[in-house]
Amino acid sequence: MQHEEHRSPIRRVFPAHSRPTNASNSRERRPICSAEQNDIPAILYLQSSTLAPNSPAGRGCSQVPKHGSTGFGFGSSLGRMFTGIVEEAGVVERIQPSAKSIELTVRSAKCGRGLKLGDSLAVNGCCLTAVKLGKRGKSTLVQFDLLQETWQRTNLQFAKKGSLVNLERPLRANAELGGHFVSGHIDGIGKIVRWERSGQDHVLDIAAPPEVMRYVIFKGSIAVDGISLTVAGVKKKEFRIWIIPHTFEMTALRERKVGGAVNLEADLLGKYVEKFIRASRAGAG
Repeated sequence: MQHEEHRSPIRRVFPAHSRPTNASNSRERRPICSAEQNDIPAILYLQSSTLAPNSPAGRGCSQVPKHGSTGFGFGSSLGRMFTGIVEEAGVVERIQPSAKSIELTVRSAKCGRGLKLGDSLAVNGCCLTAVKLGKRGKSTLVQFDLLQETWQRTNLQFAKKGSLVNLERPLRANAELGGHFVSGHIDGIGKIVRWERSGQDHVLDIAAPPEVMRYVIFKGSIAVDGISLTVAGVKKKEFRIWIIPHTFEMTALRERKVGGAVNLEADLLGKYVEKFIRASRAGAG
């Protein structure tokens, strides 16, 4: 790691997604042994959909739970789990409003392989369900039906034909956890207030709504457009992250600009800790 004395006093921390190790955007993850599988902590099976229906974390996801899935939740109504390790930047091919939904079609070179109708895919961090599949050369065209709720609460409302979107398939139960627990439920939309190159890297400052900032801590994790990143600095209404070249080149961040909108999902574990503490205090009272 190079020295950062010439920069702000905020200490730099490599994002979980951005570490230039063998844990690239590839899904070729190291399987865990059966003993480790049996010892998977119960928290892995918790989903933010178990929060109150009016919770910000329980909104903005259009997904259809499917029996027999290999994603976390194991076919229950709990849904799917992601890790924020973006596999590719897909391309928006078509956006068509219909009577009941907004039809979003994305071209995928990698995540569409083996995808079936009803499967889940994180698009800019938002868990969506594939309702129609097609082919264009070696790429797969995946159509999603977005409810107005999802459309209005995510930055997908600003997408247009040709826009890049981050794609990630659900985590398998026997796969390595490369980022952090990401549910695919968007908590809020952030606004880019600083986005510039600094040496070989980029510094990104994001203004976030209060319902997101309450969970943002120094060195903590946060999903930005579905990318698992580490918080390098926190202010009252915004936070900072550093982006290394690998992340910049492999994700949709490369086309973001100051003033642009990004989807934000706060750390799922922080939400449960808050809920448990609140329940404990209520019981003690």
